[in-house]
Amino acid sequence: MTADQYNANLNKFLIDLEKNNRPLAIAAQSSVQQIGNRIFEEGKKTDGTDIGKYATNPIYKNPKFTPNQNGLIPPTGKTGKDTFKSSGKKHKTKYIEGGTKEYKKLMGQKNDKVYLKDTNVLQSDFRKGNTATKINSNLYQIQLDNQSNFEKIDGLNERYGMITDPSKGEVETFERNANLEFKNALEKYELV
Repeated sequence: MTADQYNANLNKFLIDLEKNNRPLAIAAQSSVQQIGNRIFEEGKKTDGTDIGKYATNPIYKNPKFTPNQNGLIPPTGKTGKDTFKSSGKKHKTKYIEGGTKEYKKLMGQKNDKVYLKDTNVLQSDFRKGNTATKINSNLYQIQLDNQSNFEKIDGLNERYGMITDPSKGEVETFERNANLEFKNALEKYELV
């Protein structure tokens, strides 16, 4: 390859990199998937420890506001009866003696630690097809569309410690993926 051909290929590469930055895009997309898996499948914080444990103190849950009503019908109080003794009115909530840990089991969900998957609304908003949102060719972000999920994330980070930042291993994987894709792009334009 002549110097002129090399310079022409280099210019094409730089224009494509400025316009699309495919190495960054691919690395960002894989990071969203990796961070999402850590949070929602593994139940881990940024530092690799468990997000938390579910409480076992008794709670009341209204079946109307749960992802499924499994184990919550009929609504019953602390005594196991479906009506109040004093008024004769029907209970609207179910007393769950084992707290959130037992509730998760009733819902058919894992309950050994916190997974942040109660209704999957936060997970769906976070992942959106495992894609990061392109701000410009050099900036991608995980964006939440639902304002209540912003508040949820802030509250969860405050309650449990940092959850949504990439871990050291995730940063290393991102860098490795970006470097590999950058090398592939250089090869595509015959620059290496």
